[in-house]
Amino acid sequence: MGNIEKIIEELPEGYEKAAEETGAFKQKREIKSASELMRLIMMYIVNGLSMIEVSAIAKVKGIAQISDVGFMKRFSHCGKLMKWILGNLKTSATAHYSKPERLGEYNVKSLDASEVVAGGKVRVTYRLHYAIDIFEMRSDQYKVTPQSTGESLTNFEVKSKDLFLGDRAYGTKTSMEHCLSGGGDYIFRIRKGAFDIYERSGETKVNLIRKLEELKEDGELDLECRFKKSKKEYIPIRICAMKKPKQVSPAGDNLVHETSWNDTKFMNNYIVVVTSLIDCEKITAKEILDTYRLRWQVELYFKRLKSLLSFGDMPNKTPGNIETWLNAKLVAAILLEITTASVDFSPSGQ
Repeated sequence: MGNIEKIIEELPEGYEKAAEETGAFKQKREIKSASELMRLIMMYIVNGLSMIEVSAIAKVKGIAQISDVGFMKRFSHCGKLMKWILGNLKTSATAHYSKPERLGEYNVKSLDASEVVAGGKVRVTYRLHYAIDIFEMRSDQYKVTPQSTGESLTNFEVKSKDLFLGDRAYGTKTSMEHCLSGGGDYIFRIRKGAFDIYERSGETKVNLIRKLEELKEDGELDLECRFKKSKKEYIPIRICAMKKPKQVSPAGDNLVHETSWNDTKFMNNYIVVVTSLIDCEKITAKEILDTYRLRWQVELYFKRLKSLLSFGDMPNKTPGNIETWLNAKLVAAILLEITTASVDFSPSGQ
């Protein structure tokens, strides 16, 4: 409970009033205040408790006399409150992630997925695919699929002015075509051989490994090229790349490519992305790589979120609760990050 109390202290000012205005806290039966409601929600989310366990602990601790069904109903009305909290946490929690002017017109969304377990008599593992607006720090889209469904942009709706950032799992022709068909843009990291790359002016294939070998130590690769859609149509793309700093390159790897080495191992020394942002005058290769790095900056939140997602059960009887549940996970992840950052680890007296 001590950790939960610290988390509650970091909630944005005015959340109690917002709880009333959003309909999360209208009645004072069983639960007497918005702070008590948030304590129960954070117990449920952070500790991976079942609703029955939340009900039991609430009674033992004297927080509230509420049944598991009663708590479930209260939780189901907290969707707007979770969004309000995320919107008002972003100033303090994501101050270092101010939106660059070059991205002003875009809704920048980072993609990821995690395995979750649905409760009930038969416990089933699913895959939760989610897109997070990295400047609003809120859940933008989610989709629950069988565990066998892989990570792909096809799991998401694409709209004009969407800019998706994704790791190598999303760097495929399928994801790229889906993004373009919806009028969006993308920056995806790619692996060797993800798809054939062709010269911009012809049908000659580009040897990406050779291009990387020619890249200067502190330079960026900016390659105008194209890929072939399933309908044999060529689509313009840009490949941008940079060498990883030596301290984060794979252990023991030398950045000089030798013919005896595996090309995949060699390519792991680089950050290589493909993008639909092909206008070099509007955005440079360095800016594209910097934009992709924005995803790295929120990776800690993803890791924290994944850790939280491994606890407890995803609500499966009330599909409308899933978005509330996911946004509550994000609230907990950010609050934990804020709490951890404020801890003084210095020895006593130092």
